[in-house]
Amino acid sequence: MTTDGFHVPRWVSGVIVVTTLGLVVWVILRDRPALDTFANLDPTDLIVILVLQVLYLLPESQRQKIVIESSSDVSIASVRWFKIFAVGRFLNTFVPQSGNVYRALKLKREFGIAIADFGGGMAAFVIMSVTTSLAVAAPFLAVQSPSQTIFGLPAPLVLILAAGVVAGAPFAIRRLVRPLQDRESPAGIIDAARRVATAALTALQDVRLILRFIAVWFVTIIIVVTLYRAVFGVIDWNLGIGEAIAIYALLQASSFIVLTPGNLGIQELGLAALAALFGIPAAVGALAAALIRATGWIALALPAVAFGFEDIVRFSRRREP
Repeated sequence: MTTDGFHVPRWVSGVIVVTTLGLVVWVILRDRPALDTFANLDPTDLIVILVLQVLYLLPESQRQKIVIESSSDVSIASVRWFKIFAVGRFLNTFVPQSGNVYRALKLKREFGIAIADFGGGMAAFVIMSVTTSLAVAAPFLAVQSPSQTIFGLPAPLVLILAAGVVAGAPFAIRRLVRPLQDRESPAGIIDAARRVATAALTALQDVRLILRFIAVWFVTIIIVVTLYRAVFGVIDWNLGIGEAIAIYALLQASSFIVLTPGNLGIQELGLAALAALFGIPAAVGALAAALIRATGWIALALPAVAFGFEDIVRFSRRREP
């Protein structure tokens, strides 16, 4: 990952938001019972979901911290990292990739962490998180929904195959760019991809890191499963543990590249599609995504604004080249 990240022109981002949100509204309006249930949300359920969203930020922040520390060989104080983590995540909800730019620049300026090491650490984080989640979700689905299929194939098999593809991504990238590394490329894209892939592979070969990551992952996933089951529960849908873990993994993988502010529209449409793959009404998935977004934003805004108001204002005014 470079400091510029992956950008799309603003008008393209706007078209994506309008199109995806339009489809989401269309999907929801076709399922009036789900919408009526959602409209009668119990305030107590909302408070529980908000508390779970706040709790989720703590192990999520810690997981990213230990991976970035490993990829850069630099120690970062937990409180200091949480500020960088929260502000960066908050900024991404306004301007695509601005939060990742903020994190990369902050870490380079304050801790001397190279941008390639940050990018490799984030890549390793996503790979380990998604791979672990998919691998754990597979046996749960095999036990809870043995007849569940995705694209006509057994769901557990699809998840295991997806985990293998994700785990092999940095190996494939490094192998692909190796013959091209001496060639010129726009903005050094090939060299940047090679350095990020190398940093990610280095982190992924650290057994101690993997064990620490998995330990914190279990804390994270307990909160996530409880959160997702609570969200789907308010729309009268009993979400299985395997389904919750798989949805979390796939959404986290898709969020690595932010095409719209906070992937607005994309996340909602994506969760609707994922829900449909698991036999859940698409409208239920879309409404669940909307509730996850709203409560997640509130839970994130409090520490982000408290810790980094000045940084948020400065980076929110940043203009794309």
